[in-house]
Amino acid sequence: MNIMLKRITIILLFSFLFVLAGCGKSDAEREQLEIKAQEIVRCFDEKDYKSLKILFSERTLLDAPNIDEQIQLAFDAYEGKSTSYRFSYLGMDGSQVDGVWTDQHTIVKINSLKTDYQKTYVISYTEYLVYNDDKRVVGIIGMSLRDENNNVLAVIG
Repeated sequence: MNIMLKRITIILLFSFLFVLAGCGKSDAEREQLEIKAQEIVRCFDEKDYKSLKILFSERTLLDAPNIDEQIQLAFDAYEGKSTSYRFSYLGMDGSQVDGVWTDQHTIVKINSLKTDYQKTYVISYTEYLVYNDDKRVVGIIGMSLRDENNNVLAVIG
């Protein structure tokens, strides 16, 4: 009986550590995504074209030759400076080989983005963190700015 109790305790301990290890990685990923979302909001607030553009993947920059105009249209549609927002993302998706991501991407939403002009926006974007088939895909591949009624104001990428 004592040996069985030890085995169960060891199994539960390893299960608990496995869950904690997974949560830590997820928390780190979420933190990195939140930092990127903060940077995007800052770019919109300050109309920082160069800093926003470098967040996009090399592939997107090649495939969207008018990205400069798209960014300008988004900045023109965005009024004021942010006062609050909510961050959310749909978790990671993609594929793994032997537990290593070969394709890892996510969709991020900056919801209820309120500005000092009493405007409310949603900025959503898709970002590849890993894409082994073509490293030029890594980065943001598309972004949209919507109003509080979910009307598209601008699309980048």
